[in-house]
Amino acid sequence: MHHDARFLRDGLGTMRYASGEVYKGDWHVGQRSGRGEMIYGTDKTNRYIGSWMNSKKHGPGTFYFGNGDIFVGEWSRGNMHGRGQYIFACGDSFIGFYSNGKKDHGDYYFTQNDTDYRGNWRDEHFDGRGSTRYSNNETYLGNWMQGKRHGRDSCYVWPSGSRFNGTFEHGQLRKGLYRSANNMGEYEGSFVHGRRCGIGLARFDDGSVYRGQFQHDRMHGSGSYKFPCGSLYIGNYVKNKRDNPRRLREYPIQRCRFSGHGWGLLKDQTGEVIYQGIFVDGQPRDECVGNTS
Repeated sequence: MHHDARFLRDGLGTMRYASGEVYKGDWHVGQRSGRGEMIYGTDKTNRYIGSWMNSKKHGPGTFYFGNGDIFVGEWSRGNMHGRGQYIFACGDSFIGFYSNGKKDHGDYYFTQNDTDYRGNWRDEHFDGRGSTRYSNNETYLGNWMQGKRHGRDSCYVWPSGSRFNGTFEHGQLRKGLYRSANNMGEYEGSFVHGRRCGIGLARFDDGSVYRGQFQHDRMHGSGSYKFPCGSLYIGNYVKNKRDNPRRLREYPIQRCRFSGHGWGLLKDQTGEVIYQGIFVDGQPRDECVGNTS
């Protein structure tokens, strides 16, 4: 029975293909197997040096890409598979694990903006659990989806020390607890485009507490405001202030630091209503109901 000689090559040899590719290395039963070098294309700019099995890259090897990128690591059946390092021509690098030619999990370092990522990948995007340190020293630890911060149980820390713990959606803060640096206050609730929006609770550095609606990072809508002295206002807010502003007479509540306006109730520490009506800049507009002494 006659066999074509090229299927029976065995040992060390060189093969030049009509496509311009050149292979130099080991052969076994007509297949590239063992150690060898393959130069691809007519321009000879792509080159692989490493292990082969059944004419496919398999085992440890290095691939030099025509654009200047380099991959050093494990291969399986022609694909990057296992542990490896990918060095980009721009200086960026990835060290980690590949699965069927795609990044699976590992560390990515961006040289141009001094940022690094450590975590899981999917379809060449940050995806799954991972952490990032940015060039301005902001850090993120949490979940990712298609390259964007996305998911629960995530934490973002600013260089000032302020931090957010909660849920991200498509790269934006969505719901959780924000604590400002140096105990300057905190907010727990909903966010839209990185701003407080929706229902939330804010604790201020003077001990005041607001529960209610926010819009564009301001108290806006119905809510309650508890002052450090224990008094309570319940009413509506527009852009951090109570509605329908006018000049008002002074009442003992002025010792409480607040500048809102609108309709509401004012209670003392015992819960007794001492005023109900309109407030402007923290002061009742009309006569008080109850004991104001």
